[in-house]
Amino acid sequence: MRIGLAYSVSDGMDSSTALALAGEACAEGVEVGCAHAVDAMALGDEDLAARFADEARAAGAALTSLRLGCLCVEPALIGPPETVRLSRDLIARALRFAARAGVDMLTLPFFGRNAIELPEELDRAVEALDGLVDAAAAAGVVLGIESTLNVEQQRLLLNHLGGPGDVRIHFNTGVALARKLDAAVCIRDLGAEAIGMVRLQDVRIAEGRPPDYAVSLGAGNVDLPAVARALAAIGYDGWVLVEPPSAGEAKAAVAKARELLRAAAAP
Repeated sequence: MRIGLAYSVSDGMDSSTALALAGEACAEGVEVGCAHAVDAMALGDEDLAARFADEARAAGAALTSLRLGCLCVEPALIGPPETVRLSRDLIARALRFAARAGVDMLTLPFFGRNAIELPEELDRAVEALDGLVDAAAAAGVVLGIESTLNVEQQRLLLNHLGGPGDVRIHFNTGVALARKLDAAVCIRDLGAEAIGMVRLQDVRIAEGRPPDYAVSLGAGNVDLPAVARALAAIGYDGWVLVEPPSAGEAKAAVAKARELLRAAAAP
């Protein structure tokens, strides 16, 4: 397994800053975030995509994924037809951008106003994603679905979209616990074939309070050793991303993740 760094830079999509942070933290790759509408406008810029690829090669690191956080500010793939159409157009542009930039996965987060809570919303999400599977295959980019869905719902989504392959689960350990799911059990149930990337995120859960994700890895309530053992048990060999609450904690988070994975893999 390789360790990547998922750290949001304040000025939008900035691969050079993210790659520099990854180097300092001894991570092997970084996730680039497209969190705002202004960032999404840059997805049609072929020169920017080429620059991202050049910067990654120069840094000797991989661009693990392009995460479209901007989808979460509206019901992008579960809402009215016009909203879905515009979001699908954005994702199509992002797939082309990712292919040019050498990014293996385009992560589609179903959080915020884009969170799937009702059966009909899951149906709309499947319908919206269906036409993008061929586009992902043509671009050579995997669609990664990061969501609050349970294992059964995630399997249903993958099955409707043709199964693991061009669409996989971007599994978030912190979100799983916040949804009162056992992250290690979910990983074992999904299996390595369905999981395209793992976000090793911690979260602090306190009764009467919203989940607190701004915690250091190991300072929350996720059973991280159990998660690492589950990944080893299913033979997962993909990217594991860490998302520290601050740039100053990036190196410690990467080291912690590496220590957990090595311990789990030891005989």
